[in-house]
Amino acid sequence: MPQSGQFPKRQRDRENNFNLNISRYVSTAVVEESVDIAGVKKNLDEIEETISKAKARHNKFLKELAMK
Repeated sequence: MPQSGQFPKRQRDRENNFNLNISRYVSTAVVEESVDIAGVKKNLDEIEETISKAKARHNKFLKELAMK
């Protein structure tokens, strides 16, 4: 996980009342993972298709049992 940092500058040190707290100079932010929206949509479409087929098969069995 790359983190960026920099050496403090004297003018900025004065502006910050010589606060040399590390968090002022080193970023600890976690880089967010990118999401493949097209891939997620394709996956959801495939899941919905599988569900649809399973429902049709289930309803066919119910019909055969005269339950629907």
